[in-house]
Amino acid sequence: MSKVRIFNKLLSLIVASLLMLSIVFLFIKVYEKDKVFFVNISTLMIEFNYAKELDLQYNDILIQRENEIEEKQILLNQMASEISEFTEEDINNYKKLESEIQNLIKSYYEDKEIIESEYNQLIIERLNEYVYKYGEEHDIKIILGATGTGNIMYAEKDMDITDDVLIYINSKYEGK
Repeated sequence: MSKVRIFNKLLSLIVASLLMLSIVFLFIKVYEKDKVFFVNISTLMIEFNYAKELDLQYNDILIQRENEIEEKQILLNQMASEISEFTEEDINNYKKLESEIQNLIKSYYEDKEIIESEYNQLIIERLNEYVYKYGEEHDIKIILGATGTGNIMYAEKDMDITDDVLIYINSKYEGK
């Protein structure tokens, strides 16, 4: 066999090998997991220990405000039942207390909305920080947030890392 023929066969073998390696490489790249995952944001918002703490604080504030309104309402009812004859002063005091209760109720609902919004913002900021760190530490390219509103309509179960992220963020929040 001539050197040219051997060289051509060797060259063909090298080209075929490179072509096969390229195909294998592309196959692996296409079919490997690209480290794209998702988390269920609703689950994280409910099960995050920080969210649970803020929820307790939020409920304590609401209960305190509700008790204040209830005490004033009891006082108003007592005032109405104890007075046999209403004087002008009694009527004015009654109306004043009634107006105070209405203002407290209005303020209660306004404050409730503001506090809830502030707490949700604090939770989201902390979640974003921890999920970002989780992604960096686990060499993940993308973590999508599923909210149940249609932005992720389907994903394989093994792409859901909600439980792992939840463990991670709660341990970070606890300082571990």
